[in-house]
Amino acid sequence: NPNSIIIVDPVTGNIGPSLAVGSEPTKLAISDDGQFLYVGLDGEGAVRRVILSTFTADIKFSLGTVQVGCGVNRAVDLKVLPGTPHSVAIARSATLCEPLFSVAIYDDGVQRSNTTPDPSTEITSITFPQSPSTLYGYDSLKTGFVTMAIDPLGVSIGNITTGLLSGGILGAGEIEFDAGRIYASNAAVIDPVSRTLVGNFQNPLLPTLPSLSLVKPDFSLGRVF
Repeated sequence: NPNSIIIVDPVTGNIGPSLAVGSEPTKLAISDDGQFLYVGLDGEGAVRRVILSTFTADIKFSLGTVQVGCGVNRAVDLKVLPGTPHSVAIARSATLCEPLFSVAIYDDGVQRSNTTPDPSTEITSITFPQSPSTLYGYDSLKTGFVTMAIDPLGVSIGNITTGLLSGGILGAGEIEFDAGRIYASNAAVIDPVSRTLVGNFQNPLLPTLPSLSLVKPDFSLGRVF
């Protein structure tokens, strides 16, 4: 089932229905109300939205280009705004001129005007706290922790704290928020408000492959996957 989203029962491992979504689907993001699944399409420089209640394809929208000759943008990470299922934050990268990164907000496929194109930053992973007005990111260029503000016009960088997410060959890799903390795949645990390192957990892929790790914390279980 190439170029498709497939339902898998995580308990039995049984394979369910599949849905064609577009060329080379990669990153996934689900809205917190379970209404939509957003799918990054690397082969098209686009994002497809899936209606989960009916498991049908919804809108597909382009991520545009950074500059002429650099190809289309692809979604290196995407997260749905909390409580706002029709809006999604996307960390984008040019396909032919890397590194050229930016973060943008899309509402039903329409981009808000303010983005974060900045040659001095490479935001490759993003995560929301419970608030739709704050977005956190990992800057792989500075191995920095980034705080961004979101408003009706788009997204802007508030501050970048370096030294929190270094480690391994390519730094943190991925970050995720849970229960007031940021967990990174380089095993760092960060207080995002004070922007300080508060602990570490074990990652068997360190120190060589943190950038290939996905990280999913579950505070209720006391586990980081």
